[in-house]
Amino acid sequence: MRAEQKESFLTKCFRRGRRFIGRYWGTTEYIACYRSLAEVEPDPQRPDDPFRFFVATPEDIPWMCQYLDEWARWCYGGKQVHTAEEILREQLSAGDNFSIVGAENRPGGALVSIGDICYDEFALRILGDEFKPSREASIRRGWVHPEYRGKRAAGRAMSAVAVEAARRGLKGIWSMVKVKNVPSRALFEWSGYGERGRIRWKVRLNRRYAAVRLDGATKWTVHPVSDDMPHL
Repeated sequence: MRAEQKESFLTKCFRRGRRFIGRYWGTTEYIACYRSLAEVEPDPQRPDDPFRFFVATPEDIPWMCQYLDEWARWCYGGKQVHTAEEILREQLSAGDNFSIVGAENRPGGALVSIGDICYDEFALRILGDEFKPSREASIRRGWVHPEYRGKRAAGRAMSAVAVEAARRGLKGIWSMVKVKNVPSRALFEWSGYGERGRIRWKVRLNRRYAAVRLDGATKWTVHPVSDDMPHL
């Protein structure tokens, strides 16, 4: 007997219809998370460690692109807006931005995860005066390859991001996680992030907005978001 049953035709139609409507009208609520880097301990690399983590360079892009077709669609809400190579080159050429990559700890090992850290206008506009680009950065994207999910790769990647950010002199990292995403919320809590507020990502036909409420504020601050910025 099969452990899983195939979705019915009506269920598939319902899911696709909901995704289609969500592209043009809807609200998704996120938790604004923050981690101080005042006390960060390096995670020592063991010889038997299944994963290794390093800072990506432009020379790594051809190797990374072999594994990132799904990631490129995920970056833009399921749409193939840009190729993985285009996204990676933009990320790695933008000022002080950097990416932490996880790979199998063996010669020719496959890509395991990628985390993009940025100092860009996106975080500044979403978080307003709370974001201090000279001292802080934000996790723009964090992704684990489907074959390695549930194998502690995500937690190790989060630790590697914190260590590299602290090495660069940053004082803290912001990130955002969906309220309904219980596994990700648990991961961020385990990684030392605390809740600083809520963000509502609103889509109204061809316009997008981010409504922000931080540190116990009673009113929402609304920022329009341009179309060239990726989906949260």
